Amino acid sequence: MIDVLVVLLLSIVVEAVTEILTSSELTNPLRKKWKEWTYPLDAPPPDTFFQNFKVYFDKLISCGYCTSVWVAGFFGIWAPKFNLGNLVVDWLAIIFVLHRFSTLFHVIYELVRKGRVKTFDFEIQLTNRSENSEENNGSIRESTPEKSEQTEHRCDEAGRSSDIV
Repeated sequence: MIDVLVVLLLSIVVEAVTEILTSSELTNPLRKKWKEWTYPLDAPPPDTFFQNFKVYFDKLISCGYCTSVWVAGFFGIWAPKFNLGNLVVDWLAIIFVLHRFSTLFHVIYELVRKGRVKTFDFEIQLTNRSENSEENNGSIRESTPEKSEQTEHRCDEAGRSSDIV
């Protein structure tokens, strides 16, 4: 029982740290500097290994869904193990458990904080019962991203990432 509680608490910590790293005003100056360094104005498209690595790394740290995997890897060191017989397999298993639970906690947090969770596939929005009938209290709408001329990596508020053409 205590192991389940520890995993759930670590999942909440993973979600909170991921939110701080990817969305908070606290780390906004660092994210801005990173973007300026990674994507300088009037620079040609990345053509060297180092430039491509900067872009790839930017995708890994600017997307909440991606970042939570790395944060879970760090906090997985202190998580209880599953005793699967191999330390590496145990660590990988707990990383994915922490990552998935943190994503679930993020969705719950967004529903409570904003009343909606947006992804590129759908939007779930909670509405006020006094304004709408009870049967329309939860709605799901299909949405599509706007098209642009370049391929761009985006991560939405729910933490899901995609490349948009």
